[in-house]
Amino acid sequence: MVYKYERDDRSRGDFTSSMEVYRLIHEGLEGLYSEVETWNHKAKLAGAAAPYERESKDLRALVEFGSQKLAEEMTVIYVPGVSVGTARYFRAGIELILRRKRQELKRNRESGWPSAVLESLQKSLEDVDKIASSLDVQPADLLWEVLPDQESQEVVSQMRAEAEHELWDAFISHASEDKEAFVHALAEVLREAGLSIWYDEFSLRVGDSLRRSIDKGLSKARYGIVILSPIFFAKEWPQKELDGLVAREAEGRKVILPVWHNIDFAGVSRYSPTLADRVATKSEKGLGCVVQDLMAVLKPSTE
Repeated sequence: MVYKYERDDRSRGDFTSSMEVYRLIHEGLEGLYSEVETWNHKAKLAGAAAPYERESKDLRALVEFGSQKLAEEMTVIYVPGVSVGTARYFRAGIELILRRKRQELKRNRESGWPSAVLESLQKSLEDVDKIASSLDVQPADLLWEVLPDQESQEVVSQMRAEAEHELWDAFISHASEDKEAFVHALAEVLREAGLSIWYDEFSLRVGDSLRRSIDKGLSKARYGIVILSPIFFAKEWPQKELDGLVAREAEGRKVILPVWHNIDFAGVSRYSPTLADRVATKSEKGLGCVVQDLMAVLKPSTE
């Protein structure tokens, strides 16, 4: 994959972290900026133009902003309206620190350091890894450019494959009040049929960020099964999930699979004429029929 400069300025939302975590992110950005400047300098020495001038400008601005935030000495760091591009730079900086910590740990093991010290270093590495995972975005591709060795190539191949792979067959969007009567049983049957289903009871673990986990489910599932009901339309959160699925359909592919639950055409039309116009399956037909209708799309080979 040929590298090219890209900066995704879409808003990812507000960013909040502890001072300790933000200081680590800032350290990573400083390290990334240093690596970029090193390669720019090498290119100039070889008589070429600096290849990463725009990246250098981005990172310098982030480092300067971060220094100002850290100087405030607040317990909690709050940054409003962080873009996707900025979040990817954050992740790239953390991944750079992780790489350096892994190398350091490997060297220290080979040098025969005491086990207790190695265990402490391993714990530190795991803590940084958790911070990286919590960002829940792919690192900026720039990271793989400034670290052009075998290790980074193996890592980027793995991470790019994960980024391109759709992790679930379907995401189930529903109102929690419909869970017991219908949704939970539907999710169980679909999973037993061999499908990978993003459903909160299957996919969320203690300590997970609800918003980030749902965002990941929305973006990494092939389809969104939307349980349309009077309660669904009365609540804000399920409709936000629906908005996310509608946005994906703007790319020109069918994503939304509607299921009408305790609602008819007139009821759906009242809230969304465009949804009412779609072919839908209905819970009143019975769970088996709903599963059969969905499987015809999710796993057509089973027809």
